[in-house]
Amino acid sequence: DAAVHRNAALRLAGPFGISGRLLTTSSAPIANVTVLLSGTSTGAFISRMNGYYEFGGLVPGSYTVTPETLSYVFSPPSRSYAPLETPRNGQDFTGSLVYYLQGMVRDPAGSPLSGISVSLTGAAERTVVTGTDGKYTFPGLAVGDYAVTPSREGWYFEPASYSYTPLIAAQVNQNFTAIRIETGVGEVRIIGGERGFVRTGDSVRLVYRPRTTGQVRTRVVTLRGRVIWENVQHCVAEFQYGATWPGTTSAGEKAPSGIYLATVNGGGISVIRRVALVR
Repeated sequence: DAAVHRNAALRLAGPFGISGRLLTTSSAPIANVTVLLSGTSTGAFISRMNGYYEFGGLVPGSYTVTPETLSYVFSPPSRSYAPLETPRNGQDFTGSLVYYLQGMVRDPAGSPLSGISVSLTGAAERTVVTGTDGKYTFPGLAVGDYAVTPSREGWYFEPASYSYTPLIAAQVNQNFTAIRIETGVGEVRIIGGERGFVRTGDSVRLVYRPRTTGQVRTRVVTLRGRVIWENVQHCVAEFQYGATWPGTTSAGEKAPSGIYLATVNGGGISVIRRVALVR
């Protein structure tokens, strides 16, 4: 196969070319977008300041031209020529601006983790699984409210999630640190707070493995017994579960500084632990 190299309107053996512009819905040029050529010849072209792209010197054959970026959705998504038998000019694409979320899941040593489910909820709902590079991406998002949450059995994540209310720009480096947690049957572990107490923005993960199947109720209460936060899950005996307290009340209001009691009851478990919150 012939190769048309990056940003080179090369005149190879062939007499044909494909060219056009990338434009917004208001006809403004879209620059610095990679346009890919595949088929009989392959190549890539970075759109110029006026949105122009070009692949020259093409021999007769089958080709597809595709603009690729996380920041726009193009119409049409691609253009195909099967076969290309004449020069094709004016092969424009119209791009609509969208946003994306991107990040990585790592272990405490900084190594990427594969096999972590990352869920997007809110104005759009999707789930992806991290690959060997630990990365995840949610492309093509419109303005709206979203949350991104990682999950995997037996792991605790910091932060527990990211929220966008609303998402009005692309967000990169939305990274998570994953910590492996193992509990014995009937055991409760509290994870969170780097110095033994919870600061603003931290969260507390209560992890447990019930002895029996049934509902497990996790609560955070004041020393006077007032319940400020509660989580109820139906759990299967000897499987590991967890609940994350974000340092707020159930209504989403910030809890004041102080000492709280975290209680886990049900499934053959009855445990009370102290949690310090510092603001």
